[in-house]
Amino acid sequence: EVVRHLHGGVGGRKGAAADAFFARSPGKGSPAAGGPSSLAEGFLGPEPDVDALLIPADTWSVGAIAFLLLCGYPPFYAPCRFAILSRIDKADYAFDPPFWSKISEEAKDFVQQCLRSTPGRRLTMDQALQHPWIQSLADNSPSGSMLSSFTMNLRRFYWTSIIEACAANSLASTLKPGELERLHTRCREADVGQSGFLTATDLRQILIGLGHSETAEALGKCSSKTLRHPGEAYMDYLSLAESARARRVRLVEEELWRAFQEFADGGSDDPAGASSTGRMPAE
Repeated sequence: EVVRHLHGGVGGRKGAAADAFFARSPGKGSPAAGGPSSLAEGFLGPEPDVDALLIPADTWSVGAIAFLLLCGYPPFYAPCRFAILSRIDKADYAFDPPFWSKISEEAKDFVQQCLRSTPGRRLTMDQALQHPWIQSLADNSPSGSMLSSFTMNLRRFYWTSIIEACAANSLASTLKPGELERLHTRCREADVGQSGFLTATDLRQILIGLGHSETAEALGKCSSKTLRHPGEAYMDYLSLAESARARRVRLVEEELWRAFQEFADGGSDDPAGASSTGRMPAE
């Protein structure tokens, strides 16, 4: 109803639904402005900011917000902006167990119809209001407040995101491309149910088995310092691998630029030699 009201007047803009949900005006720190985190981009939709696509863009926002409220984490989460944008462009999200095991099929259908990659195939605001899940939401909702469960899931997601970012940085700076591929293969083998998730403990054991004990130890220290609630942190190993690859490319570019600057400043007569002594592991 709020979003339909916002589009009933003039001067609409992309991100109105996201700003209404986050109770922020468009500006620094709001999802419409990009916000302090690239996660906010997942709430804005992949299409350009043009008048004809304002309503489909806000339908996307409604779907992403519903996804977040239902399970406690955003639909397109990944440890770095590159991986987040890649998932948004492909509308790559999933109803991962165990987080979605008790969520109704009608709720999932509502999210799916809002998060379609083609703007013209998404629900309109009137259609969204008439969706069976919205119409029967009050009658079908679990008894009691869902706030405590939602808050716990969201808090755990926040701390897990810190662990994944720490792990991606560590993997990017210590593993070669071939080693990253082997790590990804071992993770898929260990994921018996093919859920796309492993616990931080599982990931550490795989790293130790591949001979990367120091990286596993660093991940363990990060986990012990970060998690403030009992239980394991579940990690999206595919997003973790994509993030590590993207960060490694950036590290290589930084090393090459540093070597070039040293050579240009006369600090080194061998740019290749300068880069080979940097932080990246030798190929």
